Amino acid sequence: MTHNTKTMLTDEELMHKLSDLSIESVMLSHQPLMTVEDQNAQKHLSHGAHSKNLFLKDKANKFWMITALDDTSINLKNAAKQLGAVKFTFAKPAEMLELLGITPGSVSPFALINDTTNQVTFVLEKRMLDYSHQNFHPLRNDRTVRIGTEDFLAFTKHIDHAPILFDPGDDGIQTA
Repeated sequence: MTHNTKTMLTDEELMHKLSDLSIESVMLSHQPLMTVEDQNAQKHLSHGAHSKNLFLKDKANKFWMITALDDTSINLKNAAKQLGAVKFTFAKPAEMLELLGITPGSVSPFALINDTTNQVTFVLEKRMLDYSHQNFHPLRNDRTVRIGTEDFLAFTKHIDHAPILFDPGDDGIQTA
């Protein structure tokens, strides 16, 4: 990994970017949420899909972000096999900070806006698309942004991170 000297966007700049793209969003402030369990206590405040987000690295030193519904069980060995990766491990906090400009507890697809060199492959659980809205941290874990699913997919395409869709229970991989 090379040393990153670029400036990372902040949560405020992310919100401006969404607005510039005519993407409607709602931001909620709350106590910092570090885990899915913490998130479950706040879930009632915002309708739509709530997620778990894993920032991973494979044996080939490629980085991955897997976003799935918060109740999904992800077997990292099976996920790596499905996605054609060689053994997933969790990326180090320093790698997360360098590539995405975030710290543990703040992982979300919004952080991919800071991956301007496309070093991270984005993977999205298919069931996330069953919801009209998505809820993600906006580069910090004391806020949640609700965004329409179609707008979210348009955003990921705009930042050159259209997701690979997967089902943790089968081998069906698709591109969104």
